[in-house]
Amino acid sequence: MKKGLNWESKKRMFKMVKEDPMNIWYFIQGYYRYWLRNTWLIRKHIKEQFEYRLKNTNSKCIEQGSCVVCTCKVPELLMADKPCSMKKIPIESRMFFFGNDKICFEKMLNKKDWQQFKIENEL
Repeated sequence: MKKGLNWESKKRMFKMVKEDPMNIWYFIQGYYRYWLRNTWLIRKHIKEQFEYRLKNTNSKCIEQGSCVVCTCKVPELLMADKPCSMKKIPIESRMFFFGNDKICFEKMLNKKDWQQFKIENEL
């Protein structure tokens, strides 16, 4: 049996890169941070946001191990600066396909903004 990506996965990957070349950076960043998440190399505010994102991510994404919109691998996606791809889908479509209009998470915040977010949301 061959290992690697099937043709459909390759097409999705090329489409994502074509739409936004930053997806390459997010992929590298997410895997790097995920592999090092339990070390001193990853800053506390990044780890806290990962935990927050993990709790607030669409349960379908967690269950299937990848984002239902962009097909990025979860939980690695949650360590990247990339915001939830659900933002790209119109609210009406989100309600129809996913049963809610919830956006799982915004772009990863810097330390100062994360502290402010925690205060505002009583986290």
